[in-house]
Amino acid sequence: MVHNGIIENHEEMRKRLRAKGYEFVSDTDTEVIAHLVHSNLRSGASLFDAVRKSVSIWSAPTRSRS
Repeated sequence: MVHNGIIENHEEMRKRLRAKGYEFVSDTDTEVIAHLVHSNLRSGASLFDAVRKSVSIWSAPTRSRS
């Protein structure tokens, strides 16, 4: 995965993903995105929708993040 930018709330999302059982080997925001895509796939989303949903979380206003 490649992305250019900083995910400001990656620590918050990391905590949520850890609560779901995800393990991390780095402190990067990129790893958070990869796990978030996987989480969305596990919930039944197609690959396209899983990526789209993961990216929209980062670009949405803070009040609407899930």
